Amino acid sequence: MTRTVRHAWLQPFLSTTLWTLVLIDIAVMTYLENQDFFKDYAGWAWPSVLITGIIGYFIGPAIDRLFSRKSSSANRP
Repeated sequence: MTRTVRHAWLQPFLSTTLWTLVLIDIAVMTYLENQDFFKDYAGWAWPSVLITGIIGYFIGPAIDRLFSRKSSSANRP
């Protein structure tokens, strides 16, 4: 079952890779915020999630297509 979106610019938000990258970044930043060596850089913690989301918006769908082709061709007899 494929998901479709009316507006093409919304389609990347359905990317599994995009949300995986964002969740990993949130987990890492949550951990780093409590570390002594990161105190001077704490202001960059949450903007990095936005930056990761923007990067994932552009590369997420391409990575999803790359891996979906490999997995679908591996299942063929």
